[in-house]
Amino acid sequence: MFLMLQCFYENGNGWKNLALSKSVAESLMPGDLVLNLNYDTVFELALLQANRPFAYSPNVPSTDQVLVCKPHGSLNMVSTADRFKFGQPEWLGTPQPRGFQSYSGLIPPRLNKSYSQHWIAQMILTPVAERQPERITMPHSMSGISRQSPSGSVTVPDHVPGALPNKAIELTAPRAAAHSQR
Repeated sequence: MFLMLQCFYENGNGWKNLALSKSVAESLMPGDLVLNLNYDTVFELALLQANRPFAYSPNVPSTDQVLVCKPHGSLNMVSTADRFKFGQPEWLGTPQPRGFQSYSGLIPPRLNKSYSQHWIAQMILTPVAERQPERITMPHSMSGISRQSPSGSVTVPDHVPGALPNKAIELTAPRAAAHSQR
């Protein structure tokens, strides 16, 4: 939380312009799903800066919203032993609602982590478990991490010709490319 404030907040001015994240946010359409594995809320702040309404899974988004899925938890999430809530992205260490204890909204790392091991992660992922990607957008620095999606529909190359460091790349599944050419 301290690092996020130190890097992304300007006293007297508020949150800095999150240009790269905002450019990705601006490309999103209502109904799109964002799988965010970061504890911080930088991308959600960029969604706000891009005027893109969003909801956190497992909430059902309205027709104009992007759905943000954070199965690792978030700095703006609070929980009790049997429920959890996401606060506003700019409220780091969200004020505790009445009846909530000071549990951090982070799902602890585990050896060979399985999301089924934690009830909050399960609740966040269940509504989106059957969705298949048509497009994957990620920072270029991550482009060589994965070779192929589990379904085999999206291949991630080791190197993207012409891609620059610190820029976003977009990979499109073959069926989405064929659909967009019609």
